[in-house]
Amino acid sequence: MALVLFLFVLPKVSNNNAGGGSSEVAKLREELEARRKALSGINEATNVNVSPRDLASRVATDSAKLSELVTQLQAAVGRLQNELKMSQTTVHSLSNQLAIRTSESTANTGLRQQLDSALKRGDAAELELQSLRQQFAGAPTAAQMEALLKERDSLRSRLNSLSKPPSEPDSVSAPEEPVP
Repeated sequence: MALVLFLFVLPKVSNNNAGGGSSEVAKLREELEARRKALSGINEATNVNVSPRDLASRVATDSAKLSELVTQLQAAVGRLQNELKMSQTTVHSLSNQLAIRTSESTANTGLRQQLDSALKRGDAAELELQSLRQQFAGAPTAAQMEALLKERDSLRSRLNSLSKPPSEPDSVSAPEEPVP
């Protein structure tokens, strides 16, 4: 009964493992095939005069070996399932990292476009500043303007003092009006 069950389970397990395959599983399959061939020989042996005791002993030995093979195969399948889970976890983790990097790349692209735009505006402002500097290259600086204003005020006051008639006292004089 265990042998029949094993023969039904093995094809399903081997189909589940067809893509990845392991050398350990392949060895177990080879051993299983060898046992199947050996068991198919039992039917032939029954036609030949084999004692029931020898036949029972052979079946018991084969059954124990098949049971051991099934246990090994199940252990191998369990290990492969664990490896598959780890692989799936790794794929999931890498997919998440890829999504994050893609999002960061998109954000970086937007920032790069903003930076390029700001650089272009800065270049335009620099060109405009250079143009203004060239236009006002001959214009006096603030310090020069301040000195000119003081000189103007000094000259006005001298002009006013020279234009006053000598008979008028200083205290009675009309307030000065700025001369343009």
